[in-house]
Amino acid sequence: MSSNLNALLSEFQPYAKGLVQVAGASGLLPRVTSTLRTRAEQTRLFDAYLRRGRTGLPAAPPGSSAHEYGYAFDMVVSPFEYLPAVGAYWQQLGGVWHPSDPVHFEYPGFHPPEQSTLAANIFDLATGFIPIFGEAQIAAEILRSFPGLSESQALLILAEPHRIFNLI
Repeated sequence: MSSNLNALLSEFQPYAKGLVQVAGASGLLPRVTSTLRTRAEQTRLFDAYLRRGRTGLPAAPPGSSAHEYGYAFDMVVSPFEYLPAVGAYWQQLGGVWHPSDPVHFEYPGFHPPEQSTLAANIFDLATGFIPIFGEAQIAAEILRSFPGLSESQALLILAEPHRIFNLI
């Protein structure tokens, strides 16, 4: 997971760097904790978020996070209680910030791309469970809920995810 502002969308970089500079010039100690994330990194964060019982900082489902496309960064400041003031300033500049996720600063206008097919959604779901022992059974149960997908097909998807496109 990157914490380098240069990993962000090039049009976004000057604004992100400007916010960090303003926070520092205001006597706060800004620290960027996350910028661009891979799909796998977002999946791990989302899974951890779900295991915590939806407490703590939220994480978007894989494929829908602005971090995956370079449109967001996470930043903390010290003292932490000044983070809402930094967020309000970011909003005045036109950026996206929500008190429910106070470390998240987003470029305006981001919309996640639409998932292209049901097969891609099933593939993402199935492959997200495969490396984790024990959760493959849960994935098989979820896959069997799709109409027309037999138990043997669900197990085949889990065993050989690249063959999913031959089944649908």
